[in-house]
Amino acid sequence: MSNTQTPFAYPSAGDIIAGKYRIDRLLGEGGMGAVARATHLITRIPVALKFMNPGFMRIEGAVERFLKEGEAAGRIRSDHVVQIFDVDKLPQGAPYIAMECLAGHDLQQIVEADGLAGLPIERAVHFTVQILRGLQAAHAVGIVHRDMKPSNCFAIERDGEPDFVKLLDFGISKVSQPGQESLTRTNSALGTPLYMAPEQASSPRGVDHRCDLYSVGVILYELLTGGTPFTSESGELTEILFKLFTAEVPKIRDKRPEIPEGLATVVHAALARDPKDRIPSALAFAEALEPFAGAHTRPFITKMRGYVAPVLSEDAFGHTAPIEAFKQLEARMHTVPVPGQDTQMEPSSGGGGTLALEKTGLQLDVPPASKVPVQVLANDTQLLAGGQAKRTAALSS
Repeated sequence: MSNTQTPFAYPSAGDIIAGKYRIDRLLGEGGMGAVARATHLITRIPVALKFMNPGFMRIEGAVERFLKEGEAAGRIRSDHVVQIFDVDKLPQGAPYIAMECLAGHDLQQIVEADGLAGLPIERAVHFTVQILRGLQAAHAVGIVHRDMKPSNCFAIERDGEPDFVKLLDFGISKVSQPGQESLTRTNSALGTPLYMAPEQASSPRGVDHRCDLYSVGVILYELLTGGTPFTSESGELTEILFKLFTAEVPKIRDKRPEIPEGLATVVHAALARDPKDRIPSALAFAEALEPFAGAHTRPFITKMRGYVAPVLSEDAFGHTAPIEAFKQLEARMHTVPVPGQDTQMEPSSGGGGTLALEKTGLQLDVPPASKVPVQVLANDTQLLAGGQAKRTAALSS
């Protein structure tokens, strides 16, 4: 028998993953991993499967960080955050995340196509307010994204709105929970330097939600001018960091004089070097932008004013989620099925099973007594209710 190890290949069209996802096609592949479009075999709903490059599994903390993207995004209840449906591993041990499929363009692509001289002011503000609304929900449950940048803000068409924003990639987010050590490492700044807050570059472990607000300030600056405040002529990271710590942010009106002075003031307040001098919250940021928002943007700000953070509950395994989600899950699990009426139990290896409710398309994995589920994901109910066909296009980021 040969000891030669077979090189890893990402799943290809037609492959079945975990007995429930059929790969339709590979959407993209990079150094960190790949994304494929797949279809759930029971619900027939398309999903995006994000696979980790197994080569990174040997790097300490890499798998943990990848899986945390699913954990973090799964805790946030917002239309402006991509939905996470499942987190699992391939037989080779490489993890993957099943998430909402999106069709559209990220803001980096939009800037490159339409905004090299800056987008129209109302459109730039429209994008920014939606980003802030997604962050409001994240910050409310103790999650700091830490890698906000245009390529992580995805614009889709939704209910006639062509510029509806979804936030992606919570893979390096910081999850704050009382009594728990952060999963992010002390010496790992992470993030993307062009959009990184000064305190994140110098002391990443101590950052709070205000580092995200700084990054949104950079995004808004770029949407309005076509470029970030700081660039590196040499291409060296050290040049960016030097400017970040020592240079004043170039006046945005020097780059685009027609920007109103009030809007320029908001942008520079978001980019204050000291977090104490920065706009304090996503809501405050959105409200400061309201005078420059179009009529189609103001309802988002109104909804932000009325936002009530979900009350988090902890299940028997120590996982937290909005309490309403656990109530829904508990109600489903305590429903006594009537034999012969759209309910069946399919045996699986190891003593567990899969409860398939055919009318709703809901599938609950029932683990054997010897196994503890890694995570309870209650997003299935939200996905399946009403058959949300508008979330079925392929992710193209």
